[in-house]
Amino acid sequence: MRLAVVLAVAVIVLAPSVSGAAKAPKRVPQVIVETDVSFDDIAALAYLGEAHKDGLIKLRAVIVSSNGVGLRGHARANVECLFYTKLGLSPAEVPITDDDPPPEGREAPNKFPAFLQALNDEDVHFALENARGPDCEHTAGETAPQYQDEVKDVDDAVQLLRDSILGSLAPVRLITLGAMTTVDVGLEDSRVVERIRDVFTMGGSTVGGTLFPAPETEGFDGSQEFNFWLDPPAIQRVIALVDGPRTPKMTIVPIDATNFVPLIEAFRLRLADDRTTAAADVVYYLAVRLAAGEGPPPFLFWWDPLAVVSSMFPGVVEFEDKRVRVVTADENQDPDLSNVGELIVDDTNGTEVRLGTSADPDRFHDIFIDMLNSRLG
Repeated sequence: MRLAVVLAVAVIVLAPSVSGAAKAPKRVPQVIVETDVSFDDIAALAYLGEAHKDGLIKLRAVIVSSNGVGLRGHARANVECLFYTKLGLSPAEVPITDDDPPPEGREAPNKFPAFLQALNDEDVHFALENARGPDCEHTAGETAPQYQDEVKDVDDAVQLLRDSILGSLAPVRLITLGAMTTVDVGLEDSRVVERIRDVFTMGGSTVGGTLFPAPETEGFDGSQEFNFWLDPPAIQRVIALVDGPRTPKMTIVPIDATNFVPLIEAFRLRLADDRTTAAADVVYYLAVRLAAGEGPPPFLFWWDPLAVVSSMFPGVVEFEDKRVRVVTADENQDPDLSNVGELIVDDTNGTEVRLGTSADPDRFHDIFIDMLNSRLG
């Protein structure tokens, strides 16, 4: 009897603890981002970079879209500057490439207004130059000299996208913040689609678009948001892909939700007193450069940051299940105007997605600032 008691005690002592060391490691979301490197893309990437550094996500690759607001030859260099110089990441850790030129035969049908591209590039450079950390040595179209030996030889953006998804042991979260031209081509491989856990997209609007009057936007009716307007056929093909039992769920964060998070002076002033990292500096100097909230009505918003925050934290954006499609052939009754690129709720011909309808600005600001300052890891 005494021996039995001793053995029982030994079993209890030696058995692995369910609540201690034997716990399974927490599964970290595997993330790939497509971006066109607008000011709000840079802010979203700063957030994701800190989330990666803090172990909250594994950022597997960044695909820079040449069909968007980022200037060709500058956009990739700006992302490399942010990640490799300011945030201290390495090319081996987070590979970055661009689709310049875009995949053959897949040039986007619409072009971002040139004057806005130039202004955006100046805004991004201002933030990167003023943020703490080493100065960037990038020149247009080139990788910084100190990283040329480390950068992976991946000039094919489609191949990097596919390899990053298929090479992941766990299904991948795909975040798209641009025109999706390369994403569309990459997802033509059904094996890639099956390895995607879910898709978070910033784009579209059911409450009015964001097109600026410019020669490039002449003839459109203003119902379009820029990301979905640049390459409507690509966007629609990607949306249609998620309409099946073995396909990922798509979440769209449209203008309907981002209208709740304008750049406001209160946010800029709060960040001025609460920034301890290069990532927080970058976002602060973007806000300074853009004179956040100076005078009504606001016309700049945290479009992409809201999408990436909502991909990690529930309750920031309210979603509803809706069936949607993107217009690829003009349906406007006015012969002088086109609604190609408009996001439409269509219960008959649409694909079911989670569509953002509103957002909680206070919760968004709190999480955004805390992540930028590395307080959530």
